[in-house]
Amino acid sequence: MTGGEEAPMPARRAARGLALWRRLFAGGPQSIADGELVGLVLADQARSVPACALGRELLARFGSLAGVGDALPHELMAVGGVSAGAAARLAAAAELGRRCLLAAVGERPAILGPGDVAQVVRAAVGGAMHESFHVLLLDTGHRVMGHEEVTRGTLASCLVDARSIFRTAVRRAAAAVVLAHNHPSGDPTPSPEDFEVTWRLADAGRLLGIDVLDHVVVGRPGHGRAESYVSLRELGAFDAGTTRPLLARYGPARDTARPAQTADGSS
Repeated sequence: MTGGEEAPMPARRAARGLALWRRLFAGGPQSIADGELVGLVLADQARSVPACALGRELLARFGSLAGVGDALPHELMAVGGVSAGAAARLAAAAELGRRCLLAAVGERPAILGPGDVAQVVRAAVGGAMHESFHVLLLDTGHRVMGHEEVTRGTLASCLVDARSIFRTAVRRAAAAVVLAHNHPSGDPTPSPEDFEVTWRLADAGRLLGIDVLDHVVVGRPGHGRAESYVSLRELGAFDAGTTRPLLARYGPARDTARPAQTADGSS
C-alpha cells in the first residue's frame, strides 16, 4: 500500500477499536459514550457494520441504554449486523450488570424514596415480559429485611392476595412494607386497579399494625416521563386530601392514610 492509498476497511476498524480501548484504559469506562460501550461489547462479533455505529443504531432502535439491556436476543438480532454471537454477548453483559446491581442492593439498603424501590425491583425483574408483584420488608429504620416476589401474572395483570403479601411480613416482624410491581410494557402509568389494590392492602396493613409506605409501579425509561417509575403515594393514593410528596424519607403510612370510615359511612 502506497502512502496515498487509504487503509483497508478492516485496518481502519482495528485502528478505531484500538483508540477506543486506549481511551477506556486512560479515562475509565465512565469516559466512554453509551453507543461506544455497546460497540465494545460487540467488537469481535459485528462483521458487516462498524461496532460503534451498530451500538448507536441499537440505542436509536430501543430508545436508551436500558432499552438495549432489556431487549431479548432475538429482538437484538432483528437489527442488521447483530449476529447471534453479538446478541448473546450483549444479553450476557446486561444480565451481568443486573446481577451486580442485585448483589449491591442485597446489602440491606435503606429505602429513602420510590427511586430506591425501583432500583431493587428493576434489578430483580430485568426485561421480564410478565407482570410480577413484589413486597419489600423493612425494619424500623426502613432498611430492607427481605424482598419477595409474591405473585406473577400474565403480560396484562397479576393477582394480588393480601395473605401472600403480609404472611412473611408478620412472621419476620417487619415494621413496614413497600409494595411494587412492574409494567412489562415499560409505561409505569398506574391503572385504576393499581389504586384499588393499594387501598385494599393499606387497609389490611393497618389491621395488622404494619405500615404500607408506598406502592411503586416500575417501568422503563421513556414514555414521556422524567422517571421510569411512579409512586402512588406521590400521586396521593395514601392521602386524605391533597398530595404530600416524599421529601427525603418515607413517613409512617398511618400518618397519611385515608381515614377509616365509621359504621354510618362518615370519616
